[in-house]
Amino acid sequence: MITGASKVVLYVDDQDRAKDFWTETMNPHSNLMFHCDDLEETYRELSGRGVEFPQPPVEQPWGWWSMFEETDGTRYALGRRGD
Repeated sequence: MITGASKVVLYVDDQDRAKDFWTETMNPHSNLMFHCDDLEETYRELSGRGVEFPQPPVEQPWGWWSMFEETDGTRYALGRRGD
C-alpha cells in the first residue's frame, strides 16, 4: 500500500498564473509522486479497487515506477521505496 509521498512544495507569487500553468500547460502531468514498499502488490490492490493505471509498473534505468489517475483524470506517479 502507499506509504507516503515524496516532497510536495510549491511556492508561487501568483496563484492564478500557477493554477493555469499546472492545470492547462502541464496537464495531465503531476508534480506529486507517491512511494510504496511493494509496487507490484500495491498495483494489484489498487487496480482491484478500481483505480485506473495508464502506466502499469515498469522498470526504468532509475528504478521501478507506475502512474495512476484519480477520477478527474489527474495523473500521479507511484514508485518503489528506495528507487
